[in-house]
Amino acid sequence: IKFIAKKELFMIPVLSSLFKALGAIGIDRGGNDIAAMRKAIGHIQNGEIVAIFPQGHRYPGVNPLGTPLKNGAGMIAYRAKSPILPVCIKTEGERYKLFREVRVIFGKPISYDELGFTKGGNDEYLKATELAFDRVIELGGYKSESDDTPSGTEES
Repeated sequence: IKFIAKKELFMIPVLSSLFKALGAIGIDRGGNDIAAMRKAIGHIQNGEIVAIFPQGHRYPGVNPLGTPLKNGAGMIAYRAKSPILPVCIKTEGERYKLFREVRVIFGKPISYDELGFTKGGNDEYLKATELAFDRVIELGGYKSESDDTPSGTEES
């Protein structure tokens, strides 16, 4: 799996070598990093898997329902003509800590046709990303802040 990671991580000497060895794709999140997107699309077209956070990064300690989305996942799927596999990374309290359990929950792939592309463009990319993110939210059992049910639990 090739992860898309913020370019700042590649500026840390020890981590930079590790990320490059693992095939991570550095991206400038502040702008339109065409080179990184082309690299990700190329990997997918070569049969590889590329992982991207729909929000552009993680939000530790925050219910993901309240986080804004970027359209990059949808754009990559459109340009690569590929499906999207929703994956939820779940931890207690939405925080990552050493030796704390991390659950990785895989959903069913969303076919390219199901993503609803007709002409492409930012609106379609965002709608496809929203569909994928909705599936991630379902996998994680997240509830809105106004729901009575705590995050990650099911009602009886």
